[in-house]
Amino acid sequence: MIWKIAKIGNCEAVDFAATELKRYLTKIDATNDYILMCCKKYDAARKDVLWVGCSPELPLPEVKDPKYDDAISICVKKNAGYITGANSRSVLIAAYRFLRELGCAFIRPGADGEVIPSYELKNVDVCVFEAASYRHRAVCIEGADSYDNVANMIDWLPKVGMNGYFNQFDVPYHFYKLWYQSEFNPIYEGESFTREDAIGIRDQSIREISRRGMLYHATGHGWTCEPFGIVGGGWDTKPQEISDKARSCLALLNGKREFFGGVPLNTNLCYSSDYVKDTIAKAVAEYCKDIPEVNYLHVWLADGSNNHCECENCLPHRPSDLYIDLLNRIDEELTKENIDVKVVFLIYVDLLWEPVRAKLNNPDRFTLMFAPITRSYSQTLSDAKELRDDELSPFVKNKLTFPENISENIAYLKKWQKSFKGDSFDFDYHYMWDHYNDLGYYESSKLLFRDMAELDRVGINGMVSCQVQRCFLPTSLGMLSMAEALWNKNADFDTMADKYFLDAFGADGGKVQDYLAELSRLNDLPYMRAEKKVINAENAESFAKMIALVDSFLPEISAHLDDDKLCHAQKLSWKYLTYHAERCKLLASSLELTAKGEIEKAKEKLKEANEYARSLRQEAQNVFDDRGFVNTMNWKIGNLWQKAEAELAENKK
Repeated sequence: MIWKIAKIGNCEAVDFAATELKRYLTKIDATNDYILMCCKKYDAARKDVLWVGCSPELPLPEVKDPKYDDAISICVKKNAGYITGANSRSVLIAAYRFLRELGCAFIRPGADGEVIPSYELKNVDVCVFEAASYRHRAVCIEGADSYDNVANMIDWLPKVGMNGYFNQFDVPYHFYKLWYQSEFNPIYEGESFTREDAIGIRDQSIREISRRGMLYHATGHGWTCEPFGIVGGGWDTKPQEISDKARSCLALLNGKREFFGGVPLNTNLCYSSDYVKDTIAKAVAEYCKDIPEVNYLHVWLADGSNNHCECENCLPHRPSDLYIDLLNRIDEELTKENIDVKVVFLIYVDLLWEPVRAKLNNPDRFTLMFAPITRSYSQTLSDAKELRDDELSPFVKNKLTFPENISENIAYLKKWQKSFKGDSFDFDYHYMWDHYNDLGYYESSKLLFRDMAELDRVGINGMVSCQVQRCFLPTSLGMLSMAEALWNKNADFDTMADKYFLDAFGADGGKVQDYLAELSRLNDLPYMRAEKKVINAENAESFAKMIALVDSFLPEISAHLDDDKLCHAQKLSWKYLTYHAERCKLLASSLELTAKGEIEKAKEKLKEANEYARSLRQEAQNVFDDRGFVNTMNWKIGNLWQKAEAELAENKK
């Protein structure tokens, strides 16, 4: 049989979609001939080809703005029909969706995460007509990363219906340095890695994003440093000399203009200064000229809190008012230079408190980013209850306390929404830290799914996930929960989860699902988040049960490591469970001892867990960020120990 795949027009992302379609169809059924054809436009009279691309003649769900919003339409019978989308990016998403309808599964990033069936492509009949529930469906770089980790993530995102990627900083040197220099893992010798290396990697990643037609988000942190000759590519405290002019731009705190806590990136500026606003605005415009691929340029203030300028010109104003003044100046500069880019502004720490004086002059230029970094993940965003103003913490400059409960976080968002009616997204941290709390990855995945499905209830149009890139141990359930609910807010979690475990682990995937769901239940996430009493016999018993459960399931894991009925990706899924099992037992043992109040013994067990995690640097590199795990568990369980010691001291009174 001959498949004639006709590319419509001349577009790199459509070319890529057609090439990918041919590549995977050949894997499914190599007995057919797959011929790529180039056509200037769609021809309805040609009934013998499979059209791939955009055409006004092809039916599509209506979307608000085809440049930013995704919709797909697929109608393929036998070897002919069409695969189209609202834009070139949507065409690629549609091509992958067609392949998924044929039985392909992309269970994690990378070639070893592909489950491709093998059968005769004869009576193909696939029809899909859908628009994405949310505009923003992207991932932001965090963690310790090799280039392959990021490239694989970019490649994987459209395969599961996501549409964007975010490189933080002008150059994301910090994240690559953590991996290549390996300062965090003494078991392995690091290698030389420079800012120039990072620029090369950044440019490679932009090319991969562009060839897929994906939305590109860029920078964020750094605007308070780089335009003034201050190095601010990470959270380093290394001393650096700056000019007197640059120093005069720093926020005045306690009568001094100096780096806040020694960290330039955490240092705010004197935002009432016209020189500061002009310098940042011109730097933003120059950046957009240098990197025209950017669709969403993030302009954030310093990554610190309670550290805003107290000079006589800044002191009377809220940080959010001065921030709006700066954003208006940036818009003026971009408009003057005829630069069409969306500017992302954030609601974060001190900026949670809405402006009382200033308003954006050109709201269409801007996209609001809600970043509730202090929230608890024991509640979803839609669990928020209405609060009166007198129930909210008042604004007191540089003496703010930030909310953990979801109701207060959403209350501040709603105050911003009264003055800004434009586009917005959630910038959240489910896979930055909190996922390490959940050893089964199941309860946290359900919460993430619900968070995404109900974003529209709080007036938010999607999600950019600030996260480690290697977050697939023990499974990809949470990441697929994010992708599924962002594409279709009416999807069903259980249906999605059932299919995932079958795809990832084969016929016995249901056993893995039950195992991890029980591990997650025993894990007690509010306990892990220090929201309960730490010295707790019930939790000590649960952690002991976790260890027993892992031991009882190990024979099942071993039996599938060489199961010939499984493909390579599925065998690898079972292999990863062996690494997870050992890590789980060590961590659960530390937590059991913590819950019993045996803190010194708990510290020794956590040390063993950390050493084991570091030993996985190569074997589990694609799925597990060992640095992220060690740092987070030292912090999280360290908090539990502090709380436990306070409880023990109180009990002695």
